[in-house]
Amino acid sequence: MHVWMRPALIVAGALILVAAVAGFSGHELAGHIESLESWITGFGLTGMLMFAVLVVVAISLFLPESVFGVAAGVLFGLGWGIAVILLANFLAAALQYGLAYRLLREPIQRKLGTGRMSAMIQRAAGGGNFKLQLLLRLAPLNQTLINYSLGAAGIRFPQFMAGIMAMSPALIVEVYLGHTGKHLALIGTGLKHSGWRHDVLLFTGLLVIVAGVVFASRNAYRTLMRAAGTSE
Repeated sequence: MHVWMRPALIVAGALILVAAVAGFSGHELAGHIESLESWITGFGLTGMLMFAVLVVVAISLFLPESVFGVAAGVLFGLGWGIAVILLANFLAAALQYGLAYRLLREPIQRKLGTGRMSAMIQRAAGGGNFKLQLLLRLAPLNQTLINYSLGAAGIRFPQFMAGIMAMSPALIVEVYLGHTGKHLALIGTGLKHSGWRHDVLLFTGLLVIVAGVVFASRNAYRTLMRAAGTSE
């Protein structure tokens, strides 16, 4: 299976799972969602910052970032969820860069070895190849590993942080998925009636942004493979 198909399959599977859970658990699920949301939002801005700190620590330890992106959409909604998850990922990237650049450079370089990934990392850092950095961000690769690797390779920090922006569409998809999944679950319980126009716009928006991210991810992956002298 092509790597670039995974995001689409994850989205489809998650929505099917949410619909199934909503159908079986009914009002009990809605009660849990609303209770958790009320508890988190009761902390206000402090709760959001606590969540962001949790994300920074978790993904720096290689826990799956997508779990927290979806959770942000469920807990904080679309707007605040995107803001929180973007802030958390930017802070995590800066932390990982600092650790790799100052403390972990030699162990990371030994771990990378001399394979294709190591060669691409060195090209991105050594020649200041910003386009290659963007491709690494857009491709379906472990971004925590990319952060540590680029930091260990000695890339300049301003350029490193500028490249992080290319991660934003994928992060937005995760939050959008959480928000849409919550909306779908509440519809399944019969407690959410926002009108068919709102629902059409919500789900159409999800499909459009997922299609855009999958397309960009596919092309970034192919370009990287060509640069590495391989083919899909």
